[in-house]
Amino acid sequence: MEDRQVRFRGALRDTSRRRTTAMLILGLLASACTERAEEPRDRTGTGRAGQYATDSSRWGEVTIDPSSVVASGASDEDRGTLLEMIAQQHRNWLAQDTGALRDLMASDAIRVDAGSGLSEGADAIVAALPSEWEGNERPYGTIAQSFAIRDVELIVRGDVAAAAYWIDVHGGARWEFNRQRVGFDVYRRAGTTWELLFHQGADAQPPGAAAEADLPQMEFVYPAADLERAVAFYQPLLGEPDERSPQRLSYDLGDARFHFDTMTLGGLAEPTDGFPNGYAEFVIADIDAELARLRSVGVAVEPIEQNADGRSGALLQDPAGNVLVLRGRDRAEEAAAAGSLSLAPTLGLQAEIREAIEDYWNAWLTMDAQTLVEQLSPGGRVLFDTNSRGTFASEGGEELLEALAADWSDYDIGPAGVGVEVSLDRAAVRSLSDLVLASYEYRMSGSATSRVDEAGVATQLLERGPAGWTIRWSLFTTADDDDNDGLVLSLDYTGYPVVRVRRAERFYTNTLGLGSPYQDVAYRGWWTRSSVFGVYRARGLSPELLRPGRTNGYVSFWVRSVDRSLRAYLREQGSSFPLLPAINNRRGIDHQPGYTQLVATDSEGNIVLFSEYPGT
Repeated sequence: MEDRQVRFRGALRDTSRRRTTAMLILGLLASACTERAEEPRDRTGTGRAGQYATDSSRWGEVTIDPSSVVASGASDEDRGTLLEMIAQQHRNWLAQDTGALRDLMASDAIRVDAGSGLSEGADAIVAALPSEWEGNERPYGTIAQSFAIRDVELIVRGDVAAAAYWIDVHGGARWEFNRQRVGFDVYRRAGTTWELLFHQGADAQPPGAAAEADLPQMEFVYPAADLERAVAFYQPLLGEPDERSPQRLSYDLGDARFHFDTMTLGGLAEPTDGFPNGYAEFVIADIDAELARLRSVGVAVEPIEQNADGRSGALLQDPAGNVLVLRGRDRAEEAAAAGSLSLAPTLGLQAEIREAIEDYWNAWLTMDAQTLVEQLSPGGRVLFDTNSRGTFASEGGEELLEALAADWSDYDIGPAGVGVEVSLDRAAVRSLSDLVLASYEYRMSGSATSRVDEAGVATQLLERGPAGWTIRWSLFTTADDDDNDGLVLSLDYTGYPVVRVRRAERFYTNTLGLGSPYQDVAYRGWWTRSSVFGVYRARGLSPELLRPGRTNGYVSFWVRSVDRSLRAYLREQGSSFPLLPAINNRRGIDHQPGYTQLVATDSEGNIVLFSEYPGT
């Protein structure tokens, strides 16, 4: 996987909005996957052997399109200085140059990122930067990406400047990808120059895209003959299971759900030593409607009365004969309890700001959309970055109502509103004349059917008006969950063997409706809400992996280090280290451009991959 924080797509927003000169207007763009002609076949099927997927001479490159800059209240000198600071900030980030980044920052700077969370103070930000970089390919110490910044909206009010902009990202060492991000900066004048006071970035979808932001929800299952044996094997890797039943173990790996299951799907999912035996479970909101749609386009589906967690579903096969599972998503008719809001004593907000933020969350919990719209300043924006829905923005009015409906749809709803408990803690606040910038940590939890456990950082820029404080913009970034108590950081990506990659692409894109994949010579990957579902060419490389009518998927776990100690542990547990030419180049630790990989068998005989993205 090129970047585990790369998840969401979108499109160009209406160009008329670019000319709005309101403070910190958000411009959002989502990524499009580039369709390329078939290239010469790569022997490994996982990337171009011996070379990188993109031009490494362009890694670290940052450009700004000057024709797309809209500046308000800025002198020519301030405009030039601030645009160069925006570009330099991102050049330094791509180069992993902590010293140069530190030089741009105010000593009391604030930074928010999914990888590092909320960091306050320049020294704390610098200490947290490795957490942002570790999920990115960086073979020579430079992040394997280039940034093209455009549609910069720059506002200067006295000694405060704010900028919102789009970033077109292109890169990849192992696999080529394109995506878009949105950046938000606040600068403060320091003598004759400026210093960076605040930065937050997020992958982006455009205003109005909320209704289409429903990424597929995928969970992954490995068959197991002995659940207790599987628990013992995976304990140092995954920690303790989050849920257990007589037939199934379940692990929450950040956003992803990973299971071991003793139910064999009628003999289709039996653990076979030395083979990828896993399968994807796609969770469908309206399973009956989806099965009817698939039958109408000629897909054979076989109903399952119940699976291991008691939900209805169905089996189907892709064109290569790989077995997949679709299952319904239960939704409580009424939430177990009304939602609640708690503010920790350590939140540390002044009374007026605390009240404004409290009013926002109470309106969100009670689904009072009109109040949320009224709380926004004219031209104000809201951007949601949630684990399950993707990232999307809204301006207010109809766009905000649409975004809120999409956001709420992923939670249990009762008569009183959203059935989750929200707690707020640890705020970082900066007063900027008639503006207040407040970033704070939030956590949502719920025990009804949706199993909510979400943590992140909310940032709100509040503006004092005649009637009190209003919200200029709100930005919510879901933090990566590093609470796993094992060596595995996340479920990175998965792979199903296929005969013809393009035929598989048509099936998963058009028939199953997974959206457009990112592409490599012999691999296609589709973003889901939690990881990547992929297919790879096995014909001619590892034809034995093509077993029609079976579950044939593997999972790759992201780890910080594929080292000898990991291999030694697996060897002690009786793992083998097979050579499967469609998956790896060598037995054991396999160093490749941009990543290091280890392919092994687990206690049940399943093939499992471990991937590291080293920094040098």
